[in-house]
Amino acid sequence: MNLEKNVVVYSCDDGYVWILGISLISLLENNKDLTIFILGYDIQEKNKELLIKIAAEYDVECIVLNVYELCNRNFSVSGRWPSIAFVRLFMADILPEYIQKVLYLDCDTLVMQNITALFEMNMEGYVFRGVQDCISRQYKKNIGLNTWETYVNGGVLLVDLAALREFNTERAVKRFFNQYSRRMTYADQDVLNGVFRGMIGILPPEYNVMTVILNWSYQEIYRLRKPTSYYSEKAIAYSKEKPAIVHFTQNLCTIRPWYQNSNHPMANQFQKYKDISPWKDEVPPFFNDKGIENKQIKILKKLPRTVFVSIVGFFHAICYPFFIRLRAEIFGRNKYAMD
Repeated sequence: MNLEKNVVVYSCDDGYVWILGISLISLLENNKDLTIFILGYDIQEKNKELLIKIAAEYDVECIVLNVYELCNRNFSVSGRWPSIAFVRLFMADILPEYIQKVLYLDCDTLVMQNITALFEMNMEGYVFRGVQDCISRQYKKNIGLNTWETYVNGGVLLVDLAALREFNTERAVKRFFNQYSRRMTYADQDVLNGVFRGMIGILPPEYNVMTVILNWSYQEIYRLRKPTSYYSEKAIAYSKEKPAIVHFTQNLCTIRPWYQNSNHPMANQFQKYKDISPWKDEVPPFFNDKGIENKQIKILKKLPRTVFVSIVGFFHAICYPFFIRLRAEIFGRNKYAMD
């Protein structure tokens, strides 16, 4: 392996292989001199070979590692969250020791530009760097964070593996899980921010442009999410204009682009890369958005936009995290404690 090449890491189970494959194509169409690692949970051999073949067409090495045993050893927690979601926290235990720094990407991302500058960023003593997520202080409070502390989205992470190897991740994660899992909302992302508090730096928002940024104005984001320690309006505007990495996160009634009835603002970009992929002729499934929550949102959407944003923001940013905290206090001992 050429040690001078930048290293990108994905994690995935077999059900998301084709979505990962499209993300991988977007990355390779816009970047070169890479090595790819895929942390795979029960991926079929034929799908491993397909991912390796895609990378080889761009003269890039792709290595698929089986993390089934690691996932089941550490996160067999009543099936509340999928084990593969936590594997990014253990990259230092999985990847070869000569790799010092990596970029982790969720499989539901598209890389829209050359991102060499991202790899060149100084870690400045941080273990991770990520893009700040727009969550309220109530969610932070639930996992023991202060209002002013950094909370990043886990979908795009620049990682100092050398620093991570010096940290006892397994012990720290289990301790955090035992204390806070009843109060967690965002699974591995809450664990990442809680366990590594004070050790996470910030990336510019164009490196993880989430759906909420694309759907709403800056003022509406504040009314919907009531974020703390967030970016300036100018920085968010730039990220929307020139996104480097798009992240297809959930947001209200937005249907993500791997469904045929998608209404995502970047669905056309996803289709662009799908059209040059091995899955170009496959018909995507139809998303059934008739759940109770979506029905409620659709009813509220009939209200004037400003009223809708205010009501949804109140429930999402204040009421829901309060309910989670109250439920945890009522039920007491942590049902999902880890041994």
